[in-house]
Amino acid sequence: IAPGFVFDRAMRVRVYPAPYSLRRTLAPAPRGYRYVLYGGRVFLVDDGYRVFDGITLNINLGG
Repeated sequence: IAPGFVFDRAMRVRVYPAPYSLRRTLAPAPRGYRYVLYGGRVFLVDDGYRVFDGITLNINLGG
């Protein structure tokens, strides 16, 4: 999923708001944009679900 991509209605059922604990570690979203989670990635989207940017998270659980 690249910038400019628009999540369609079928995909939107799997789009979730990014939790506060994650959002506070990121730069504030510009007005009219928000951070969402989809398929293990974080996306910055506008009100029409158009992707502005995407972030892949790599989580190290230790061990």
